[in-house]
Amino acid sequence: MNKHIIEVVPRFYTIIALEPFRRTKGVSFDIMPMELLPRIDGIDRVIHESNALSPGSVMGVDRPWYVHPHQEDNLMVLHGKRIVDIYTKEYGRVEQFIVEPDRITHNCKVIYEGAAMLVWPCNVFHRIESGIEGSASLNFAVRHEGFDIKTNF
Repeated sequence: MNKHIIEVVPRFYTIIALEPFRRTKGVSFDIMPMELLPRIDGIDRVIHESNALSPGSVMGVDRPWYVHPHQEDNLMVLHGKRIVDIYTKEYGRVEQFIVEPDRITHNCKVIYEGAAMLVWPCNVFHRIESGIEGSASLNFAVRHEGFDIKTNF
């Protein structure tokens, strides 16, 4: 297995460690191992204010879910923290991750200390809550035939 793959559950999620490149006073420089992200069709910059929920409340449902039938998500948090819940019918359970710039926690257990990316494929239900300080992230989207930005969210 690739040394950058920290944890993988097929058709559910993968955690990919970035390669530390340089550490100097006040600077962390990490490199994404591009062999694990060979295609990028869109880069989504998302900024959340304090305790933001995504998606927000819809038609009386306080914590709805997103599901993208034609998009894979590759989430990198640059500031703050994102609490990410994911679910698939195949596995029948919710997994929770806390993704921070230098740590990923899975179901309350730190599984990686360092810069990393949380990846989930098409058809995985997901929802996100930001911490009190808000958060900033980049999503490196892989979009497949049938993708439509008007219906993706």
